[in-house]
Formats: sequence, structure tokens, C-alpha cells
Amino acid sequence: MGIIDRREITFDRPAIVAALVDVADGATALGLPKAKPDMVRLIPSQQRVTLLWTVGDGTADFDIPVETLGALLIAHCHRRQVVLPRRAAKSVSVEADVVVLSFTVHINAGVTPGVEKLKRGRSCG
Repeated sequence: MGIIDRREITFDRPAIVAALVDVADGATALGLPKAKPDMVRLIPSQQRVTLLWTVGDGTADFDIPVETLGALLIAHCHRRQVVLPRRAAKSVSVEADVVVLSFTVHINAGVTPGVEKLKRGRSCG
């Protein structure tokens, strides 16, 4: 089985809004308005996230696929210089109050990562 390194990063509603503002170029490419959303609705039973904007007397909503939101959150982490594992299995889940990015890396317990890099002719520095 080896070693399993599992990490989770959680984003509450204000953090999701901040991330969307931070990666506005990617969000607008998806058809989202340039203005930040007024509300984030998390629906765990459907693994769905809905963004809402106030428009006049009503609201406009946009369902964003969790995989797409996950990609935007990862872009936000990169901009904020959060170190993320490159070769990890990634998943996104919607919980009652947060969206969770999960990263899982399986490491062979018998191989030292630095030694493996040297065998391939790369330096460890």
C-alpha cells in the first residue's frame, strides 16, 4: 500500500467569492458576470454550487459545475502561492458550509523520492 498523503483545503462562502474575484478572467470566460456574486448557495445533496447576483429587484443565478469551481479554486491557490502537489488525484466536494479540495498522493514506501529523481538525471535542488 505504501504511504498515502492526503490534504484538504476548505473554502467557506466568503473564500469562494474572494477566489472568484481573484481569478475573474477565468470566471468571466465561463460566462460569469464581472461583478462578484452576492451569495453562494451550497447544495451538498446534489454536489452543486449556485452563485447569485442581485439584478434590479430580483436575482440572477448561475450553477457552476463543482469540477469547474475546483479548477478556479486551484488557480486561486496558485496565485496565492499555496503549494499544491502536482501529481495528486484531485477531487472537489460540496459540504454544508464549505467546498473542499482534496489531494491524494500515493507514495511507494520503498523508494526515496530524491533518489528516484537522481536516477532520472535530475538534480534534487
